Amino acid sequence: MPLSRTTIATLISLLVLGLIYYWAAPSTGRVFFISPTPRANTIYATLYFSSPQGEALVAETRLLQIKGQNREEVVLEELIRGPNLATAKRTLSPETKVIAVHVVDGVAHVNFSREIVARHSGGSTGEKMAILSIVYTLTELPGIEKVQLLVEGAIHRAVFGYIVTLQPIGRQSSRR
Repeated sequence: MPLSRTTIATLISLLVLGLIYYWAAPSTGRVFFISPTPRANTIYATLYFSSPQGEALVAETRLLQIKGQNREEVVLEELIRGPNLATAKRTLSPETKVIAVHVVDGVAHVNFSREIVARHSGGSTGEKMAILSIVYTLTELPGIEKVQLLVEGAIHRAVFGYIVTLQPIGRQSSRR
C-alpha cells in the first residue's frame, strides 16, 4: 500500500525538523532526557547529624555542587552548614573551617581550624556525635575507610577532650 503525498510530506517535515533541532543543540552536549544521575560536577552525599537528644545519627542526603574543591571538603562544609531536617541537630559549630582534606590509602586526613574545638559545646555526648558525624559522612564516599582528625595541622590525643583521636577512626572503631 503506497503512502499518500500528505503522509510523505509529513514524514519529510518531521525529519527536517529533527535534523534542525539536532544541529542547533548546544555543542556542549545534546540532552534529550533528564538523567536521574547527577552531572560530573555534582554528587549525592549522605550527611550525618545528631538526633535532637544526641542518642543517634540522622542521615540526610543532598545533591552537592563540586566547584574547584575536592569532594571531601565540599561534603564537610555542608556538614558544618548544618541539617535541613527538623529531626536533626548540628554537630559542628558553624564557625568551624575545613583547612584541607587529603585522602591517602583509604584514610581521609582532615585538617580543621581551631574553631572545631573552641566553639564546640555539648560535652562527651556532643563530642561523640561530632566525631561520628564526621566519620560516617566521609566514609560514605568511595575510597574512604577511616578518618584522621587534625586541628591546625596537628594530631591531638583527644581533639575534644574525651575520645582518643591519635589514630585514624573508622566506623567500627567509632562505635565505642
